Amino acid sequence: AYHCNIDESACQVACRTALLPIKTKARGNAPPADPAIDDIVDLALYTFKANALQKNFEFKTHGDRTLVYAPLFISQCLARIHSRKPASKTEGNKLLYALAVEEFAKPGDRGFPITNFFEVPKTKDEAEMWRVYAKQLREEIVVRLTDKIFTDDQPNKFWVAQFAKRKFMGKSLE
Repeated sequence: AYHCNIDESACQVACRTALLPIKTKARGNAPPADPAIDDIVDLALYTFKANALQKNFEFKTHGDRTLVYAPLFISQCLARIHSRKPASKTEGNKLLYALAVEEFAKPGDRGFPITNFFEVPKTKDEAEMWRVYAKQLREEIVVRLTDKIFTDDQPNKFWVAQFAKRKFMGKSLE
C-alpha cells in the first residue's frame, strides 16, 4: 500500500485527518498547494489502482486518513459512472459533481462506513471543518478524475469496468 508522503506539519487536523493542501479553485478550508508539486488529489489518483487492491491499510500519519478517504470517493465515482452510463464527458462531469456536493456522512455519523479509522469530532466546529474540507476534496477529485477516466468523450473501460466494483479495504462510502 502507498502512504501519504505530503508534509503535514503545518496542516490542521480534524477527526484525526490532516487537512492537506489542494490545488483547486473550489471553495473550502484546504490550504493552497504549491502548483509545482503533487497534492493529495494527485497522490490519490496516482496510487488509486495499487491501493484499490489492498484489503488492509496501516495508518502511519494523519495524511493517510485523507489518502484513505480519497480512493473510497474515487471508487464511489467509478461505480456511479458504471451504473448510470453517461453519454458524454460533460454528462459524466455533471453526474459526478452532483455526487461530490450532495449531503454525505462524516466521522461520527451513523452512515459513515469507516468511522473506526477516524475520530468522532469533539465539537461541531471540528465536524464542520472536516465536512468543508471533504467537500472541497471531493469537488477537486471530480474535476481531475473526469479528465482521467473519459477518453474520446466516453468512459475509459479500463478505469470504469475494472475498478467500479472493487472496494478498497472491503469498504464503500455508499
